[in-house]
Amino acid sequence: AGGAFMPLEPDWPALRLRSVVESSRPLMVLTDGRHTVAPPPLEVPVLDLAQPSAPVGTLAAPGVEPAMENVAYVIHTSGSTGTPKGVMIRHQSISNRLVWQSGLLGMTSEDRVLHKAPMGFDISVNEIFLPLVNGARLVLADPGGHGDVAHLAELIERERITFLYIVASMLEVLLERDDISDAARSIRHLWCGGEALTPALYRRFRERLDATMYHGYGPAETTIGISCQVFDEDEDGAVITLGTPNPNARLYVLDPAQRPVPVGVVGEIHIGGMPLARGYLNDPVRTAQAFVPDPFGTEPGARLYRTGDLARYREDGRVDFLGRADHQVKVRGFRIELGEVEATITGHPAVRQAVATVRSGEPGGDRLVAWCVPEGDVTGTDVRDWLAARLPHYAVPGELRLLPALPLTAAGKVDRAALLALEPAPAPAVAVVGPKTDLEREIADVWAELLGRTDIGTRRNFFDVGGHSLLLVRAQTLYRRRLGKDIPLVELYDNPTVAALAAHLSRAPGGGDPELERVRAKARRGRQRAGRGPAGTVGTPEAPGERTR
Repeated sequence: AGGAFMPLEPDWPALRLRSVVESSRPLMVLTDGRHTVAPPPLEVPVLDLAQPSAPVGTLAAPGVEPAMENVAYVIHTSGSTGTPKGVMIRHQSISNRLVWQSGLLGMTSEDRVLHKAPMGFDISVNEIFLPLVNGARLVLADPGGHGDVAHLAELIERERITFLYIVASMLEVLLERDDISDAARSIRHLWCGGEALTPALYRRFRERLDATMYHGYGPAETTIGISCQVFDEDEDGAVITLGTPNPNARLYVLDPAQRPVPVGVVGEIHIGGMPLARGYLNDPVRTAQAFVPDPFGTEPGARLYRTGDLARYREDGRVDFLGRADHQVKVRGFRIELGEVEATITGHPAVRQAVATVRSGEPGGDRLVAWCVPEGDVTGTDVRDWLAARLPHYAVPGELRLLPALPLTAAGKVDRAALLALEPAPAPAVAVVGPKTDLEREIADVWAELLGRTDIGTRRNFFDVGGHSLLLVRAQTLYRRRLGKDIPLVELYDNPTVAALAAHLSRAPGGGDPELERVRAKARRGRQRAGRGPAGTVGTPEAPGERTR
């Protein structure tokens, strides 16, 4: 029809959905009431494909043939002002990637590609169209199954998947399965992006799987990814880089004056060429800030995208990634603007100041944390509920603490180091009750291993004592190893205490214990608010694009 598609995630909070629709002004929203909940009231026509068709008016002239410069799709990313940014990707950009990647992989009609990423992340476009343009088979994971390693392993083995895209944190969990060498023996190509690939993880991959590894890099503004490193079979993974630019892409490491830096000198990555997005939808100000004039371009009006990523050239021409120049972070593969989290917190009428950052070195990886200064009668639960109604689940801090004032440096700036030095926010007060059965002790031992603590007891909530979605996925693998069974991830979410899970597994749902039923009911409500659905749909890691952290 000549239009562009723009995914709206059903698990986004209603306020975020309305905000995105209001700012992007689509002609229509398509939904399917058979498979997802109805969207909130929107100021645009909504067509439910599950309902009998009704006249909706003419939206486009028949026979329109899109030009390569037309927008193909719009993907929303986190914005530092608190408003998501709609990245406009052209037909030319995504076509260029698919043609190049098809040739690189040598993909044929015999290949099978697994699609598991939520549609709100641009890698889903890659997963869907890469097999289709090659006549290969597209295999669909269950809705939300991207975070369930048991489901993924079973699907990879049953459907004989040959190409898999996965973020590093999920690859690590997948490789922990005892049966993964057999279950994933069909995989020929494994594309790892979204997070930093470590030498240790690459070596584990090489020990467990006989496949070619590709390490990709690139933000959503550059059509999923613009560079990659392809590992030879004899490489030990000691040197992991961003690789070299893909065809028709240009990558520069520049100083603040937009001059190329010498080899070994730190600069900011700027990206140009065919993969570049047109800009941000209906947002000329932020487009001008991020897409700057290209001093090296030969075409009138050429632009470079300022990534905010710091890097340096190596002698061999490849590029080392060194971190961020701003307050954008990656937590378990998710791209998060700390400014958006802070702006949303201070949007609460009873909060005066807020700071968000990442606490490193936590069990299971980095953890998003926040501190705020109230100016009225408000509790941490109030603020957390406020955030859950406005941010995706991965952008809600796992730890949130109220302070009378924020510590400052001698220069009068917020002292983030001093905040991180504070003791973590205490978990809700719950009496510590030790395990009474062998099954409770087995589960408690798994928790102790994952969380690095033994004072949890059987009645405390997994997510209140430092747990998060990725740790729950790792717990799933440990339960399989120790208890001899795969437990669906949704059952782990619905039974978030040792006692509740033990009672569930022993087929004694609470034994009439009202406390366990209260815990389960609360967990189900929380899962539904987070959009994790009624059956196996969970909010677990899947990275937007190939940006490496």
